[in-house]
Amino acid sequence: VGFRMLNMASLMFRYFRDKSSSLTNVDRLLNRHSNIFLVIGDNRTLTGKGVVLIETTKVLCEVGQALGWHLNERIPITVTQENLRHSRHSITDNTVLWFSHP
Repeated sequence: VGFRMLNMASLMFRYFRDKSSSLTNVDRLLNRHSNIFLVIGDNRTLTGKGVVLIETTKVLCEVGQALGWHLNERIPITVTQENLRHSRHSITDNTVLWFSHP
């Protein structure tokens, strides 16, 4: 078992903590009534219990709303896969989260 699998909980915690911190810093710089667009995709990882979906889009929606941002729309987009050799590891769907700052 590799380092990443052994430390998945810690890695996920740090990712979402750092992403929340980044969005908090962005919030301080926004003008009133600004629009915020985030392009994000959910991920999945293999654990001892099988494949687990990491709902990154849902969590970042919650982070934005906790900052007081209004979620205007979730816009699904597809991702072009350029390197078919590694396509089983690629993200195939992303979502544009469109927020507005109060």
